[in-house]
Amino acid sequence: MLQFGDEVTLYSLVFVLVLVGTRSPMWSTALTASLYLFLAMFRFPQVATSRAQKVLHPLVGKVSVVAHRGGGHDAPENTIAAIREVRIRGRPRHLGVCPTAGCCTHNMRLCGNCTNKNNHCKQPTDLLAPLWVFFLAIQAAAALKDVYKRYPVLYNSSIVCSFEPKVIYRMRQSDPEVLTALTHRPWSLSTLGDGTPRFSSMWKHHWMTMMDILLDWAHHHLLWKLCGVSAFLIQKNFVSQNYIQYWAQRGVEVVAWTINTKLEKEYFQEVLHINYITDSLVEDCEPHY
Repeated sequence: MLQFGDEVTLYSLVFVLVLVGTRSPMWSTALTASLYLFLAMFRFPQVATSRAQKVLHPLVGKVSVVAHRGGGHDAPENTIAAIREVRIRGRPRHLGVCPTAGCCTHNMRLCGNCTNKNNHCKQPTDLLAPLWVFFLAIQAAAALKDVYKRYPVLYNSSIVCSFEPKVIYRMRQSDPEVLTALTHRPWSLSTLGDGTPRFSSMWKHHWMTMMDILLDWAHHHLLWKLCGVSAFLIQKNFVSQNYIQYWAQRGVEVVAWTINTKLEKEYFQEVLHINYITDSLVEDCEPHY
């Protein structure tokens, strides 16, 4: 993963790359200055650390274990039954959100189980907090903004996460007070989770590999700052002590996904001391990428 340091290094790198490409000091200076001004004008500040800690660590000093999709291995994913099962175990929940306004799950067939006749969530303060919302649609930003305004308790008990940076940016535009996180898996454009190439075409694979490098660089140096995220959800295979420290220096907390074996859970909880997402709270299950 591309981690080059802080802002001075970042802008120096951009200046050198543009200079090599254009051989023009004027263009290098102009483009580097434009990048600086863009971030200065359009970035969102991070939510206060004290409020982020309330969400990320409801139990002070303890690692939070988040049930992926409500604990999809232990109960039907993203259902009220799964939510209640997780609540019994006292764990935060991670849910999908579908484009339908007010819908609590990404599965359209389940919308009727968690919404009323006006398409609004039933008792979100009871069923959804603490909640990790995984955004699946930009259209949901306006609907979720309305939920936050009607149930202010969610500001201190929920976080919105997404693989799509534009979704997180749209959420911060809609309501800058909402806690957010970017989700990322390096090489996700060119390979599947198990490392298998997505494309049989060699040229397409190499092209998407280049896009992966660019996307990874952007996540670590531009997008987190632009969106003002408080946490960074990263696939477990790329987590290390140095990686955790890298983000800690930027006021961002690392959350690993998806941790599905007892040995892995012990390692992330007792050695790395970071929050993690799992498909099961009761037993080992198949890996999820």
